Amino acid sequence: MDTLNFSDIQVFTSAWLPFGRSNMEALNRFVGSHKKYTSATEFGVDGVIKDMAEGRILMKSHGVYLTPIDYEFTGFLKAHLQQKSGSEDGFGLHISKSGLTTLGIKLEEKQNLPLDDIKIVCGKLNVQFTDCVMPLLTDVQQSLVSSLYEVADAKDIGYKLHSYSLVKCRMPEGESTDSARFLDKYASEIPSLTDWVTHHTTIDGCHIFIGMAACLCVGETNANIDRILNHILYLNACQKTAQRLHSFLWSLRRYIQQYRTDIGQSSGSYKVMKHTNERICLTNDNLSKVRVFDQLLRAETNDVFKDFEATSTLLNSELHQKLRADFEHEIEKSENRDSTMEQLGEEVNVLSSELENRLELIMTKDNMQLNLILLILTVISILGVAEIQDFSREQWEIVVAFLVPFGIFILFYLRKFLTNYQFKNLDVR
Repeated sequence: MDTLNFSDIQVFTSAWLPFGRSNMEALNRFVGSHKKYTSATEFGVDGVIKDMAEGRILMKSHGVYLTPIDYEFTGFLKAHLQQKSGSEDGFGLHISKSGLTTLGIKLEEKQNLPLDDIKIVCGKLNVQFTDCVMPLLTDVQQSLVSSLYEVADAKDIGYKLHSYSLVKCRMPEGESTDSARFLDKYASEIPSLTDWVTHHTTIDGCHIFIGMAACLCVGETNANIDRILNHILYLNACQKTAQRLHSFLWSLRRYIQQYRTDIGQSSGSYKVMKHTNERICLTNDNLSKVRVFDQLLRAETNDVFKDFEATSTLLNSELHQKLRADFEHEIEKSENRDSTMEQLGEEVNVLSSELENRLELIMTKDNMQLNLILLILTVISILGVAEIQDFSREQWEIVVAFLVPFGIFILFYLRKFLTNYQFKNLDVR
């Protein structure tokens, strides 16, 4: 069996992040790309000055350094990203207002690697993505992403990030000019990288293999191929993000079912209900943030789809039909997610209302218990004082005259308490 080794390898990993025009403009201005600074801009380095005289700084975490290469104020940023100041090693970074954020590296030109090794590089780059890109996001962006992945800090996402990879490499000498024959020849190797080939084609001498986890492009690319690959990256990054959104909504539905069970338990204590209320508030907050995240994703996907229809050079081709169908499918899924989020939001609001009623009932019951105890202790105290002071008959008559209506009030109060809270099941479901 022939062994497939590639050279001139470029590896990219992409994820969809909530950017947009305003965030792109803020990032570009912060980087200083509008003045074409040649020095790197430092991000995400939080710390405090330990000793003002010596100027020592205690670092909480290391950041990253960006050196701009090209930019458009509200459109995109291309930059060289380094994890150490002054280091020659680094990554290529491209951030678009559409939300597609891509981190890439280029391996040594003469280095020949099998696809299994390239897949390892893809995995490491995916993990590196969080460390390199998250410090660039604003607090609002990090909050949106953290809610989607259910972590306290966006830097904790790590390998959980739903990203998609692209591998570009040179065509091995003497290979077929047809993607179908190329795939047949290396049927056991190419899917190991792409994770099942869903579509393949040959355009302008390049073999393109689209899979579930990665896209492999074999051959020399041009502007047309790069535009096609960019659309493929966006679509598959959206699909990965949509999968994460789907998982989040299912976990949210399970949380809501558990909250409903906790609220419906008649024996639930105030402490349990209070804890449930805190969890519901957190869930409602996360749902609101993810709804904003989803609205941004839907809006940008519609815009990218319009751009694809207007600029596509694949008209009436099989790949064009596939990409067009994928775009329409993602837009349809986003509309379904919007309906689901609306329904979940209504359920959370109903549960919040029920929980407030339940807490009010528990508080009222506890207050009535306390009042009843105080009334009974008051009667006992009066009788005790009368006994100790050895009241005369006239004094006892005055005490009895006071206690009779007081005792009748206690009986009515006890009857109301037993009727409302002891003989009824406090089920608010």
